[in-house]
Amino acid sequence: MPAASLPKSVPLAASAPAAEAPPHTGGLLLLVDGTAGLLTVAALGIALLLFLIIKARIQPFVALPAVSIAVGLMAGLSVTELFGTVRGSPRVRRRWRS
Repeated sequence: MPAASLPKSVPLAASAPAAEAPPHTGGLLLLVDGTAGLLTVAALGIALLLFLIIKARIQPFVALPAVSIAVGLMAGLSVTELFGTVRGSPRVRRRWRS
């Protein structure tokens, strides 16, 4: 087919208005936004976990949930979102019941 007969612009899909990202509720992401902020939070979480296990001699079974909660708060999750995530979503629980 010759290139002259093709239309100049063809919409591939109906464009929907982009949903706004929810505002951060707090945490370290207020200081460093985006991917760099999440990577910073992850690196600090790993460092905190290693410190608690190696230097503070806290059992890993206790240190891991404590650091997970701290990382969630640093990443900007609210307390209700955080504990809803720790409890698990109903969709995940439904899969394991069958």
